[in-house]
Amino acid sequence: MKCTKTLLSCIVGCMTLLSCAQREESHVRQVLFSVDDFVVDGSTKTNCDPANNYAITWAGSDTIGIFPLEGFQEPFAIPANQVGKSSASFDGGYWDVKNGLKYNAYYPFSVENFKSAQSKTTIPVVYTGQSQTGTQCNAGAYDYTYSDWTAATDGNINFNFHHIGAFLVLSLPIPATTTYTKLTLTSLNGDEIPVSGIYDLTAAKPAFVSTAKASSLSMDLKSFSGTSGETSVFYMMLPLCDLSSSTLMVTLTSAESTTYTYSIESKTIIAGKLFEITGHEYVDLGLTSGTLWATTGRHILM
Repeated sequence: MKCTKTLLSCIVGCMTLLSCAQREESHVRQVLFSVDDFVVDGSTKTNCDPANNYAITWAGSDTIGIFPLEGFQEPFAIPANQVGKSSASFDGGYWDVKNGLKYNAYYPFSVENFKSAQSKTTIPVVYTGQSQTGTQCNAGAYDYTYSDWTAATDGNINFNFHHIGAFLVLSLPIPATTTYTKLTLTSLNGDEIPVSGIYDLTAAKPAFVSTAKASSLSMDLKSFSGTSGETSVFYMMLPLCDLSSSTLMVTLTSAESTTYTYSIESKTIIAGKLFEITGHEYVDLGLTSGTLWATTGRHILM
């Protein structure tokens, strides 16, 4: 999935599954998909206005994985004519839901889960490798989601997706007119930021379990040119973790390898939350050439 300039509203998809082996079943199968809205940090209300937030829409490379309670997963690729939409209809081809049996869906699809029917207990999650092209939000590809085990009824089934991680939206004042190539979130306390992990799709409430941590998490910036005095927005997905006692920094690195560093507020990162942080007036403390410290960011409730 990819973000357009409007937060994750609702992703509602329809999938038509044609029966191949079970001719006595209905020929048309409908599978409905919906996804939770992110909840703004500090609020109990969801962001559900697609006109003013950030909507995640289907991309051409998107694939959903569906597991039966017993057995191996099946992949469902987004059709070309559904790319760019927040709702889509799917043709399941030979695959068929069977009444009374339970199924679960997750995104993004991983070929690693073909290893065995038990792969559903160790769904991989990786937060390294994120990137942003220009001002476009690409965070949707790292928005790991899971649904609830649901039984098919009359050939129909409804999956409601929940978020494993959180959505970070950073607004930073640009200190110099130049090309920037990397954004890095760093904990000065050491290896506190989870960078990979797993979750168990069969758990009563699946949750991210970290398998590797680091002191920083970076995001590549592609074709990104900043203008001095302007504010730019950066998008990143974060895993569940407690950084409330951490000293956190965000660093912008230019093509000339000059770094500009901002301090941000320490927070506990909660699954399904939106953290919108704005860096304010930076002050040159003379620490190193080109290094700027911003005042502590604040959270804006929308």
